[in-house]
Amino acid sequence: MSYAEIAEVRGNKNPRTVRNAVYAIRRKLGVGSRQEMGVWAARSGLLDDDELL
Repeated sequence: MSYAEIAEVRGNKNPRTVRNAVYAIRRKLGVGSRQEMGVWAARSGLLDDDELL
């Protein structure tokens, strides 16, 4: 999902807020991209099998 789509679903008005939050999470996890963050979540068991598609 794009930052704008996430903001809409979450009810935030500004996609920059979402972007900043995602960046902070990536930094704390030590991953370099949103894709790596998805891999981290999958390997950690945080995603259901149907979310991996």
